[in-house]
Amino acid sequence: MESDPSAPITQPETPNKWKITAIIFIVLSILLVGLSTFLVVDKLSSKNDEKDQPDTSQENGNQTNTEENEEISNIFTIPEWNIQFTIPDTITDIRYVIASNEHSDGNDNAYLVARPSDNSLQYPSDISARIKDEALAILTRSTSSTQIKLDITVEGKRIGNYYFYTAWSFSGLATGAGVPTLFGETQNQITAASTVFHELNDMLRTIRATN
Repeated sequence: MESDPSAPITQPETPNKWKITAIIFIVLSILLVGLSTFLVVDKLSSKNDEKDQPDTSQENGNQTNTEENEEISNIFTIPEWNIQFTIPDTITDIRYVIASNEHSDGNDNAYLVARPSDNSLQYPSDISARIKDEALAILTRSTSSTQIKLDITVEGKRIGNYYFYTAWSFSGLATGAGVPTLFGETQNQITAASTVFHELNDMLRTIRATN
């Protein structure tokens, strides 16, 4: 059988072509590996940067908690009656006793004392036994919406199912101390006690139900 002289002559692939192809493949592989390494390192670096940054959301949360705690520390509560008050900065260490159904009118009375916040005066050692007799504020709880005081009808402040009265702070029944001697009988002690009396009764103006 004779060969066709017009057919193209196919040259066998030389080893050089294989070498070039192999080199290109190796170069591409190196580039891919390098790119992959760069992406991994960059991702890890980004994570580390995020980790090093302060957690502002947590700091804000702590700040909020601090503010809430400060607010709570300025609240005085009488849990037996489910009421609370905002304490002025000028008084501290508020104490009280409750006398239920003390008189024929059926009212309940809370007797309160407090100290100056600068700690200039301290309670006597028998303060627990003297709160009622030397109270600097008295809060009355009643089921009646009005009461009669000195022939004058006064209205109570309603909270829940009860009405609250205190003469010095808002329309009410309770009387304040004339010459308070809770801390002693010197003029300075009486003057300081009188100041606490006014501040404590001012606090009663903020009466509200507990949350």
